[in-house]
Amino acid sequence: MIHNVDLITKPVGTKEAKVPSGYLIPKDMEFIVEKLKRHGAKVTQLDKAITVNGEAFVFSKMYYKTMGFANYQMTTLDGEFKAMSKTFPIGTYQVDMAQPLANVVFYALEPEVRDGFLGWNLLDDYLNNLGANEIEVTYPFFKYFKKDN
Repeated sequence: MIHNVDLITKPVGTKEAKVPSGYLIPKDMEFIVEKLKRHGAKVTQLDKAITVNGEAFVFSKMYYKTMGFANYQMTTLDGEFKAMSKTFPIGTYQVDMAQPLANVVFYALEPEVRDGFLGWNLLDDYLNNLGANEIEVTYPFFKYFKKDN
């Protein structure tokens, strides 16, 4: 132990988020699926359409926030979660949270986590192509809590 030195490595949460039963990811986001798999997460593809109840994060502003001593520009979204029921087609990627690496998945995919895939600018091009900062955009990872079928 070093005396008179503050421990600043302990993370302090600023928001709360619901942990879902799983996430659904559009089939055109293979680049994200490959990153999840490289981290050891299990990802499957739907072989039939499903309807789920859950939350979508809808945002109207995407911007960069300078973080840390390196002045890294992390992507940040201003928006909110909206509860809804939604149907997803065959081929959609599914990440079930009943797996050993659920915490990694949650951290990587949540839109309000500073150090997740969004924060590290992995989604910038994708979100800009959807019209970020021009129109209201729905974050591509849908959190589901219950399957209807």
